[in-house]
Amino acid sequence: MANPDKWKIENNSNSSSAGNELNGLLVKKTSSGYELYGVLGKYANTTPPSLPSFNNVSWDGQSWNIVFTSLPVGVNGAGTWTLLDSATDAEPTGAEDGDFTAQASGGHDDEDAEAASSANA
Repeated sequence: MANPDKWKIENNSNSSSAGNELNGLLVKKTSSGYELYGVLGKYANTTPPSLPSFNNVSWDGQSWNIVFTSLPVGVNGAGTWTLLDSATDAEPTGAEDGDFTAQASGGHDDEDAEAASSANA
């Protein structure tokens, strides 16, 4: 059964290919906010219209800011990503940012989440 409160990130084709490193990451709505799996970050605000943003997420040897602009229940959502300069944790001056699609019901298993490491954002 598909879960309407789960989405999978896929970099948009018109964005820099650097964002392809985020492909397959999952976001799940929980009773206390949102979680980015494998759990890479937690966003603890459930008051609408707040959507999650995860700052300084370490993934695949790089640091990212990931911001969700929409997460409609049971429907694809969207957001933006920024690749940070790992030396300064600042946004780079180049074209290292883009958009992603958050595909509804990413098929994430809760058991996988328990085995994953986490960092607060």
